[in-house]
Amino acid sequence: MKTPIIFLSVLMMGVCLLKAEPNTPAASKIWTVKFTAGYNKSAGNTDNDQFAASFFSNRRTMDNELTLKADGFYSSSQGQMDGQKYTGSIRYAYSFWRRKWYNFYKIAVEHDRFADIDQRYIPSTGLGYWWSDKPAFKLMAECGVGYEYTRYYSLRKQSEKGTAVSRIFMEKALLIDSRIIWEETLHTPFDKKLGHRLRSEAAFITALSQHLSLRLSLTDIFTSKPPTGIKKHDVLFISGITYEL
Repeated sequence: MKTPIIFLSVLMMGVCLLKAEPNTPAASKIWTVKFTAGYNKSAGNTDNDQFAASFFSNRRTMDNELTLKADGFYSSSQGQMDGQKYTGSIRYAYSFWRRKWYNFYKIAVEHDRFADIDQRYIPSTGLGYWWSDKPAFKLMAECGVGYEYTRYYSLRKQSEKGTAVSRIFMEKALLIDSRIIWEETLHTPFDKKLGHRLRSEAAFITALSQHLSLRLSLTDIFTSKPPTGIKKHDVLFISGITYEL
C-alpha cells in the first residue's frame, strides 16, 4: 500500500507547486503541466483490461529546471490482475557555462508487483549536456552516480548498491503539429556481477486541439540478470489522450 501513496504524493506535490505559482502571464510561460490517461479493453474469448495514467510537470527558467513525473499502469486478464506498476520522480537541474552544461539531482521511486519489486528508491546526481535545446529539436545526454535500494515481495533479501546512471533524450518536431520522443536510461551497478537495467521509450505525439493530443508510446525495460521466474524484457505499448494546461 505504501507505493500507491508515494505515487499520489508525487502527483499532489506537482499540483501544489502549480497552485503556489502566481497567476501571471510570465509565470504561465515557464510552466508545462500535462495529464495523460489511456484505457484498452477486449472482451469475448478473452477478457482483458489495461489502464494507464501519467502526470508531468516542468518549471523552467533561464538557469533552473524542476521536473515532477508520476506514472501508473494496471492490467487484468480474465478478472485476474496481471500488471501493476507505479513510478515517480523529482528532478532539479541547474544550467551553467552558456547554459549548455547542467548538474542534476534526482530521486526516483518504482514499484512493479509482477517483477517482484515492492519498493525501489534511486537518489542520483550528475552532469549533463545539451547538444540542442530548440523547440524543433532537442538532444541531451547526462551521466551520474546513484544509490539503489530495493525491497522485494518475495523472501529475497533487500538489496543496496551503488550504480552509475546514464540517460539520452531526443525530441524532434514533425509536420502537422506532431513530434517523436526517444529516451534511454541505463543503470549500471558498480558490482558488474549484479547486471544492468536499460529502459527504452519511444513515443509519437500529435495534437488534436489546443490542449489535447494523442500519445502512442512503446516502452521496453530490459534487466540483464532478473530474478528466477522473471523475464528479461518487459514491453508496454500504451495509447492515451494527453491534456495540457
